[in-house]
Amino acid sequence: MRYYLPEKPAIEEMHRIHVEKGHLGIVKTIQHFSIKYCATNQNQLAIDLVNGCDICKRAKKQIRKYGEIGQMEPTRSWTALAKEAITEYKHTIHSSTGYTPSFLLDGSDPDEIYQDVDLVQARKLAFNTSQAAHKISKERIERKHKVLQLKEGDLVYENLTDESNKEKLESVFSGPFEIGNKISETIYEIKLPNKIERVHIGKLKPYQPPIISEN
Repeated sequence: MRYYLPEKPAIEEMHRIHVEKGHLGIVKTIQHFSIKYCATNQNQLAIDLVNGCDICKRAKKQIRKYGEIGQMEPTRSWTALAKEAITEYKHTIHSSTGYTPSFLLDGSDPDEIYQDVDLVQARKLAFNTSQAAHKISKERIERKHKVLQLKEGDLVYENLTDESNKEKLESVFSGPFEIGNKISETIYEIKLPNKIERVHIGKLKPYQPPIISEN
């Protein structure tokens, strides 16, 4: 069930969502607002709000179009380039917290994005938003995750491939091999042709017998 909000309360609620969620873009601001509320011309209200946000304006950077590749300076060492990349990362707004790592760490704000922002409150807000993002990611992964139920005597395929020496079309899994012993919920002993090896469950795949057509 959603509630209708007049224009002024709708703008106030959108502003609260926009700030508390880490200065979301237009689409995400509308999505979060639409979970509980609706308003007349709400899309335009969100556009005006985000485009008029001073922090968002100062944080925006020129994005290179796809296909345009910058030329690296051949005389520069990788050490110097790596240091610049780290510095740039520290001053880039994180998608989960809504703040730059350098600002949250020591209050550093060379681009003057957070002139009127309280550092203590920003840290609390960043912690809450990052925890919420972590929870969403965890739930998404757990929905897709399937726990393998294996026991002694089962046949499995095992990933024995060395990724550094793997050919492009080389098969990743080998086998099937028999499970000799279950050490724990994640570690199994596999009977290879010339030895017994302990393997993590992440490198195993249940053996499926081939389907033989009666025709």
